[in-house]
Amino acid sequence: MSQFNEHVLEEAGSRGEKLLVDDLVLLIERHEREGGPGVAIDRVEAYAEKLAAQDAPVKPDKVRPAIEERLTDAETWSADAAASGTWFGSGTLYDVGNGRVSTLPSRWHRELTGTRDLTRYLEVILDDTHGNGFDSGGTDGGVPETVLVHAATVLGGLGQGQAREQLADLHERSVVTESADQHPNARIHLTDD
Repeated sequence: MSQFNEHVLEEAGSRGEKLLVDDLVLLIERHEREGGPGVAIDRVEAYAEKLAAQDAPVKPDKVRPAIEERLTDAETWSADAAASGTWFGSGTLYDVGNGRVSTLPSRWHRELTGTRDLTRYLEVILDDTHGNGFDSGGTDGGVPETVLVHAATVLGGLGQGQAREQLADLHERSVVTESADQHPNARIHLTDD
């Protein structure tokens, strides 16, 4: 694939020096869904080269080392993922095989790819993290809204607006609830939890 997604280039370019390699992986992963789970490392490097050619403050030669520094072969959500300062909240990148990396663990790819039902995402993610694997999204257990929406966009092919609409509908029907601490990135729970 030699063409580049304009949404990725525009958003990555607008972040300037605040763009981290895991942010770039996330953007590519959200907008390109070819070749299996995650994104080929070579593809991330190609985007970095394209961004640098457009005068974005990106250093293509630093991409692979930055990926390797963050890479884990963990099948489930890594406790280290909670300790990042990126805008998504996960500095960890997951090795999902065949020279590909993802912002989401392999287990989530295996169990959720193609799934459009947010309640299933909550079941898998809460089981994987025991409801406490996140450093963002308030103080109690549950899944931060940003993580839930991101997983649904990457794995289920939902747009962010679609995922948020479905979440609002689940709230309205009392299928899910959110943490009571009024955090802007509220932790979401199934009502039965």
